[in-house]
Amino acid sequence: MLDEDKIARLRGAKLIASSSEVGEIEEVYAHSSDNLPALVAVDAGGRRVLVPLPTPEADIGEGRVSVPFDASTVAGAPEAGSEDAITDERFASVYEHYGISDATMREDTGLGGTGRADQGMSRDPRSEHAADDAAQRHP
Repeated sequence: MLDEDKIARLRGAKLIASSSEVGEIEEVYAHSSDNLPALVAVDAGGRRVLVPLPTPEADIGEGRVSVPFDASTVAGAPEAGSEDAITDERFASVYEHYGISDATMREDTGLGGTGRADQGMSRDPRSEHAADDAAQRHP
């Protein structure tokens, strides 16, 4: 769950890509499906870019976050706007730039393919019209 403590630890941390310090994390965006940190906005030399935080590859330490992307890929990433939330289409364009998919990110966070098994769900958690297993009388 994305809580204020996690956000506070990420904001202001230095983003490291391929052993190179890229810049400082300014904002953290959660994916609507799981409320886990999914993208960060980083000041990368005057450009505010979006960078995914793939789990478990992203190494979050004290005052730093290392990601499995090279610095040039981060430098050429789509720019972050001033939005409070990121649309699914925007997530897709950022993931495309980094050569990853939403399914990969969700798989890495334990939500890909099988749904939210840890909560007894077998539906897309982004769909407000889907019912969970208990409501459908499934075990």
